[in-house]
Amino acid sequence: MEMPVLVVYASKHGATQEIAERIAQTLAAAGQPAQARPVSAAADLAGNGAFVIGSAVYMGHWQKEAAEFVRRNRAVLAARPVWLFSSGPLGAEPTDAQGRDLTAAAGIYLPGWFARNLFAGRNIRRTAMCANAGHAGS
Repeated sequence: MEMPVLVVYASKHGATQEIAERIAQTLAAAGQPAQARPVSAAADLAGNGAFVIGSAVYMGHWQKEAAEFVRRNRAVLAARPVWLFSSGPLGAEPTDAQGRDLTAAAGIYLPGWFARNLFAGRNIRRTAMCANAGHAGS
């Protein structure tokens, strides 16, 4: 039996969670056991053969809990295949206005990782966000 892939994510508004869940579903549909979990629920890493780790990017940086997860588990992650992805900002450019590489937003490099990808963010309408918070949108 193949060792499962753990897809770990930090999501602020749900887009990164959706990407992580789609990655896990796609792997499972291809015959590779996989599950998606938020970083807060990814405690025991020993039984996983590979990792996909993703985070929303704000102001050019990964979410703090995602970067801390990678740093805290560096020894385990360095010994297995790892693929990193980032979600956001809007658009498909690989660099920001200052020319910084958005795919390197985590600032974390591990030996043996497969790749790093940037998924463009999505625009959530203000009215939808206000409606979810119980306020009338404008």
